[in-house]
Amino acid sequence: MATKKISELTTTTTPSSSALFPIVQDGTTLAVTLANVAANMPTISVANLTADTLAVTNNATVGGTLGVTGTSTLSDDVTFTGAAYNVLWDKSDNSLEFADNAKAVFGAGPDLSIYHDGSNSVIAETGTGGLAILSSIVSIENAAANETMATFTQNGAVSLRHDNTEKFVTTSAGATVSGTLTATAFTGNLTGNVTGNTSGSAGSCTGNSATATTSTNVTVADESTDTTCFPLFVTAATGNLPPKSGSNLAFNSGTGALTATSFVGNLTGNVTGNTSGSSGSTTGNAATATALATGREISLAGDVTASGVSFDGTGNISLSTTIAANSVALSTDTTGNYIAAVSGTTNEISVSGSGSEGATATIGLPDDVTIAGNLTVNGTTTSVDTTNLEVEDPLIKLAKNNSAADSLDIGFYGLYDTSGSQDLYSGLFRDANDSGKYKLFKDLQVEPTTTVNTSGTGYATGTLVATFEGNITGNVTGNTSGSSGSCTGNAAGLSSTLAVGSGGTGATSLTANGALIGNGTGAVTAVDMSTKGKLLAGDGSGNPSTLSVGTNTHVLTADSSEATGLKWAAAAAAGATGAGGDEVFVENERVVTTNYTLSSNKSAMCVGPLTINTGVTVTIPSGERLVIL
Repeated sequence: MATKKISELTTTTTPSSSALFPIVQDGTTLAVTLANVAANMPTISVANLTADTLAVTNNATVGGTLGVTGTSTLSDDVTFTGAAYNVLWDKSDNSLEFADNAKAVFGAGPDLSIYHDGSNSVIAETGTGGLAILSSIVSIENAAANETMATFTQNGAVSLRHDNTEKFVTTSAGATVSGTLTATAFTGNLTGNVTGNTSGSAGSCTGNSATATTSTNVTVADESTDTTCFPLFVTAATGNLPPKSGSNLAFNSGTGALTATSFVGNLTGNVTGNTSGSSGSTTGNAATATALATGREISLAGDVTASGVSFDGTGNISLSTTIAANSVALSTDTTGNYIAAVSGTTNEISVSGSGSEGATATIGLPDDVTIAGNLTVNGTTTSVDTTNLEVEDPLIKLAKNNSAADSLDIGFYGLYDTSGSQDLYSGLFRDANDSGKYKLFKDLQVEPTTTVNTSGTGYATGTLVATFEGNITGNVTGNTSGSSGSCTGNAAGLSSTLAVGSGGTGATSLTANGALIGNGTGAVTAVDMSTKGKLLAGDGSGNPSTLSVGTNTHVLTADSSEATGLKWAAAAAAGATGAGGDEVFVENERVVTTNYTLSSNKSAMCVGPLTINTGVTVTIPSGERLVIL
């Protein structure tokens, strides 16, 4: 074929040696590019194209599969067209753009997909496992990247914000809430200011109440031994205000004296000290006064006589009195009540020697005493030496005056001696130095005072043996048992595993779909039983072993040579049934429906006629024999 220019070429559907066109150019330089060729080449359509390097500068349409074994370079926008939604590589934006509902999918499930559904951006984890975000610091911010909504810091705090202001922050001790925390219920103690009502059958609340109702009854302890008390007054200002007090107004509850820097208004009663002021009046006796304007002589006459003594008010006087014999008759010369005789009452007071003038009356308590009213005993120690103590009151009040501070332990204790030479003490008390926890103790060698020395010699925790009904809330140390009930809280002594001896497994995790194997006091193990047909059997060495899945139609047969004493084996031919118990007749099928291969070093036999189905093969190894009767 003659040489032609590119522009003179025509397409051919079946390339041959006559369709290969050389390109010849005169000169010392040959420069042919695909662009030059394409500019002068007619449109070519091929069913298959194979090239070491293919560069396309304009449009190319591939109707089938494009296979590239090297590197592909796409220099402009690329659109990946889906069944309903497309993905575009936008060269000008340097971005891979997914249309609404076009998904970036990861995993074989798909497990993870990322897309925008037209309204919201979605990260969906629907496969095996969870969604893990790995970072030492994770921050969630708003779309403008100028406000933080949440921050998670490795080995640090988790911070939740409202309008870019921290409201909830975790700490090593718990969490801190800034502002108001509202909840339907709390369990445990609350520390800080509480707005609203608190309720519950037990617990404590420390801090100030923002609002409180007015108490109808207020119980005030008897503080008659205090020498200085400060009265409380209600302020005249409006609003919910607390009572006020001041050190410039003091009351001595022992003597009943009220001391103040000044008084306004009338005073009635005895006044100790000087009174001053431009107006007002004072009634009663003055503790100090000037001398009388005119001195007087004071004397006594009558049944009681005394010589006259001058008195002018500048000093005290003393009168020497004489009472005439039989000059005073009770009820005649006296007014008011008097005791004519003293008599006792049964089981209350016994009296002896009463009823005559000059007699000595002896008043005491009988052996059996009954007090109908209240009995108040003041002092340091009150001892009750009795064999049996019976109290009608169902609630006993202890630490009556412990209202100023929580510094006293509250409870009771007893004395015992297990050795004959050492006093020991045991009891139940509320420990003021340990957040008010109630403690049962024993073997303490030092008698408690107002507190129990938990570091004292011999101090040990007592044992409580009881049956509990209902839920137990809080930390439980030790074992719990029972047929029903629940226990909420953390076991104080529980580590990463719970020993078998304490009712646990001794393991941190167990194989999924496994059978549990006990090991005495050692940790429980698990054998994987997820494979279909796998069996668990003893092997004589202690731990059971698994028996692999057998071949179809094989049966489980005892075999002492196997480690487990069991093995899968082909089933023996079925015997004929009849009245006799001897296995005399052996039956076999006469149609072979599946492939068979006779075992090496073994012969086989069957009773015919025998039919082998089409496509079924019976293989007899070399040197072996099959006999058909």
